[in-house]
Amino acid sequence: MQVKKKRKKSKSINKQETPQWAYTATAMVVTLILLVVVFFWGGTLWRFTRGLIYSGGEKSEIPDYLNDSLYNERPDGVDMSHYQRDIEWKVLGVHPTVKFVYLKATEGEELYDKYYNRHHAQARNAGLQVGSYHFYRPKVPVMAQVNNFLEHTDFTIDHLKPVIDIEVQGGLKKKALQDSLRLCLDTITAIIGDKPILYTSRNFYHEVLEERFGNYPLWIADYRHGESLPANCVLWQYTDKGKVLGIRHEVDCNRLTGSLSKIQL
Repeated sequence: MQVKKKRKKSKSINKQETPQWAYTATAMVVTLILLVVVFFWGGTLWRFTRGLIYSGGEKSEIPDYLNDSLYNERPDGVDMSHYQRDIEWKVLGVHPTVKFVYLKATEGEELYDKYYNRHHAQARNAGLQVGSYHFYRPKVPVMAQVNNFLEHTDFTIDHLKPVIDIEVQGGLKKKALQDSLRLCLDTITAIIGDKPILYTSRNFYHEVLEERFGNYPLWIADYRHGESLPANCVLWQYTDKGKVLGIRHEVDCNRLTGSLSKIQL
């Protein structure tokens, strides 16, 4: 008798399907990781704050010098040297009142401001009018100072007249100082075809310079009052402690006494 073998029923194995929420969670994690990478390593993050461009980068909070309620000085222009190092030039370039910047280039026979070239290029790129100044040391040979100034500046790319900053007699008698300063100014005038600007204090101008240099454009430093400025005054420095939006450190602030063209080359 032939016995029929019973066919064993194969057990069906049901594969467990991955729930939809798992795919969603994975996608969210990947997206979050990509956002973190882009935010921290994707280059400089620019954001608009109070209508001004601020470079985020490493900083999590806006520094005070980019807060227009704290740094609210409104000068026509500023002058600076290596003491002002942290500058947001893109912010300064769209400042509501700042039109120009004067930069210290040299001092005496050999000193040269190491931030001058960097500041000069950045100020021009920001769209500001730029000029250069030399700090005059009365006892240092005149032509050595002129050569130092000329060696480190290029008046063909400056927008503004060069400036000689003279603040003290430096141990020289009045006439000796006047003679040396005259030689300096005459030499620069012959090179640029125009008179440079003299920077000094109100008192020093009246006591030492006025009788020989009354026909030169003048930049007066006077922090108490600006009334009755000399007729040849084209710039008035009214404070050396200005808080200007975009500049971290206190800075010299200036006002034009006339049009910008009076100080342009």
